[in-house]
This record gives sequence, structure tokens and C-alpha cells, in this order.
Amino acid sequence: MTVLTKRHSTNSSTINNVQKIIKIGFVSSDQYPTLSNDDKILIQLCVENNIECKCVVWDDVNMIGQWKKDNFDILIIRSLWVKIILDYVFKIDKFLKWIKIIKDNKIKVLNDLNAIEWNLDKNYLEELKRSSEIEIVPSFYIRKGEHYPINVILREIEYAKQSGLFKYDQLCFVFKPTLGANGYGTTKFDLYEFLYYPEKYQSLLNHLLSTSDIIVQPFINSVIEEGETSFVFFNGKFSHSIIKKPSLNDFRVQEDHGGTVQRNVNPNSNEIQKAQNVINKIIQEKGPILYARIDMLRINGILYLSESEIFEPTLYFMGDTIIAKRFLNSIFELVK
Repeated sequence: MTVLTKRHSTNSSTINNVQKIIKIGFVSSDQYPTLSNDDKILIQLCVENNIECKCVVWDDVNMIGQWKKDNFDILIIRSLWVKIILDYVFKIDKFLKWIKIIKDNKIKVLNDLNAIEWNLDKNYLEELKRSSEIEIVPSFYIRKGEHYPINVILREIEYAKQSGLFKYDQLCFVFKPTLGANGYGTTKFDLYEFLYYPEKYQSLLNHLLSTSDIIVQPFINSVIEEGETSFVFFNGKFSHSIIKKPSLNDFRVQEDHGGTVQRNVNPNSNEIQKAQNVINKIIQEKGPILYARIDMLRINGILYLSESEIFEPTLYFMGDTIIAKRFLNSIFELVK
């Protein structure tokens, strides 16, 4: 059965249901105690529309004992990353304890904490692939604690080529930790260099595998010229699309690595539907999702899922009040 793309009303100039009094806590990191620059428009609009909100740092010692239902009607997780190094990545045990505190105090969180825990680790991509017909960038995984990652990666690449998962003439690949974001640990490598100069990669692989699985994929050449296409959804409905491109001296599209972002002003309706299918599947399995960014890469002209971000992705409001109001309206839709 075909599910048509769900879109927000083009009339998003006002914020609905503001008469319903709720206390919103925007959760961030200590580097962004008042939210990232892109998210600050949310605070501005809350103030202008008399919506009670405050910014809170998830591991602020002053918040110990303050994570109570009386203090917050809803928590919305936003900027937990700290520049290139992820805040929660190196405090994962502490972060999971924080999640337990919030659950124990029965504070409503958007997105739901069970969905966030699922999305923390990129192994969810394999789950999506197994449970649906979603096309995912070809991948295999090396498990945390592997003592001989070079040998295992070389062996698995050969298996992937023989099985048809990877193209037989593919020579360039990337690996990255399954626990991480913003390009952390993402490394491009040439097969021959990897084979003859393994010492160049051994230390980094050992470091990454001490805390996380890693995912290995063919390098997708289209990212250089066409970039990565992202589709943003609020409450399961398509909001807007952006294209991220790397700098001339890098292959990573994140701004912290020199990447650039532009609005995708005329996204293809069939491609929006592809992204819609992804978020529909997640909602079916995990329940309502306030925000999601579906990142996709083009292989032979076809978009494949790269990542589905429902934890704390940059949503690229880019100063657009209509998009920001759309986001706030979606909060009220979910707390009715």
C-alpha cells in the first residue's frame, strides 16, 4: 500500500494552541547552554508567544535533584554535541544514567527516550534494512573489542564484493563508529594503502573499537559534487529539505569540517516519499517522533539512506520563522 507524503500546512505563520500552558525544557550541552545558533530562534519565538521555556544542560551539577515532573511538562533534546567531539559519546555511561533518572521521574521527552536509545547506535540501520524494503548505503559492521580489525575489514570487503554487496572494482571506503555523530571518527581509506600501510589506521581503529562497533561502507563519490540530501520531518510530516556539501579539502559534509549547507528549494516528490517511508517505519516501531532528519546519498542516481537522525540532529531552521513555528506547533500537537 502506498502511503502519500504527509506535509505541513503552508499556513504556518502562527503558533497554535498556545493557550495550553506547558513548561518546556530545551536540553543542551555545556558548550551550548542557551542552545546552538541555529536553535536560538526557538527561544525567541517562545518568548514572543508567552510560552514558558528554559534551557538546561543535561549534566549540570546544579540540576541534580531538579529533574522533576513539577519542573517540566516536557523536555526536548537539542544540542548535545560539542563541536567535533560529541559530549555524550565520551560520557555515554553518565548519559544513560541521566536517561534513567528522567524515565524514573516520568518526565515526557520528545523524542521519546526509548526511540533515542535505539537511535544512539548506528546498528539501527541494519535493523531498518532487515525489517523493511528501505534501501540503505551498503554496509558491514566490525564489533566492539575486535583485536584484529585490519584483517577483518579486508576479509569482509572481499566477501562483500563476492556477494555483490559492494562493487567488485570499489577501491575507496570509509569507516566510522556506530556511536558518534558530526563526522566523529569518520575515515576515508584506499584499499591498497590499507593493505600495505595498515599502521596508518591501526591506532584509530583500536581507539574507536574500544568504545563502539564500527560501520564500513564504500565511499560514495556523489557526495563530492552532489552532496548529501536531507529531509526534515516534524511530527511525521515533511517540513523542508537541505543539501550539505563538503569543502574542497575534505569529504565530510558537516560544517565543523568545512562543509556548506543550502536549502533544497525544489525537492523531488518521489524522493520526499522515500524519506517519508523511513520516518513512517520508525513511527510504526517507536511511536510519535517530534523531529527527524533523514540523510541520504545518491548511488547511480538513486537515493539511499545514510542515517536517520532522531536524537539531536541539527534541524536547519536557518533563521526561518515559518519553519521554527512549524516545529513549535508540532510540539503542541503531540502534547494535546
